[in-house]
Amino acid sequence: MQEETLNFISTSHKFSRKIQMIKETEQKDSSSVDKGLVAMFLRMSPDERLLANDNMVRTILELRNAYRQRKTYRIKSKRNT
Repeated sequence: MQEETLNFISTSHKFSRKIQMIKETEQKDSSSVDKGLVAMFLRMSPDERLLANDNMVRTILELRNAYRQRKTYRIKSKRNT
């Protein structure tokens, strides 16, 4: 009986340690660098990287503008009701 209890405790400790390791790995992965993305940009020429950056900035500005317009429209709609 004692041996079974010790085995259970040992197995339980190993299991909880594995869970902790998984959590630590997930935390590290969430802040890691996308190596594929870095490799993609390194294969580009400087002009291609600038163009990709300009396109991304344009996309961000369009999304920001659309969000602001939608927010303004909702505020005006609430005032009219």
